[in-house]
Amino acid sequence: MTEVYDYTPDYFIAGDEPLRTGLATVAAGQTFERLTPLMLQKDSGGGEDTSLLVVWDGTPGAAVAMSAKAVEALAADTAVPFYKTGCFRTSFVQWPDGVSDTLKQAAFLGSPISVNDEL
Repeated sequence: MTEVYDYTPDYFIAGDEPLRTGLATVAAGQTFERLTPLMLQKDSGGGEDTSLLVVWDGTPGAAVAMSAKAVEALAADTAVPFYKTGCFRTSFVQWPDGVSDTLKQAAFLGSPISVNDEL
């Protein structure tokens, strides 16, 4: 008996920039989907650890990484895989609600990550 599988390609990569991954620590309590823009946690005066990744807050140029897998309500700070370089299709990225197209293009300015649906 022959098994038949459906192949559904994942076209989240745009262009020909190299795609590189790494491990970084995500702050406890974070929940996000795969391909969510991430930024370094800000110290809001409470002594927060600024070396931890959190979901991008919409600040232009603050996104420094893209999640490589979904994360659900971590009980403690946890190392997770992330993309540190590459060009991703804008339409595949899990953007926060209400983010404009202009802000999406500015999210990763200054980092080796870019987004584009036109490539």
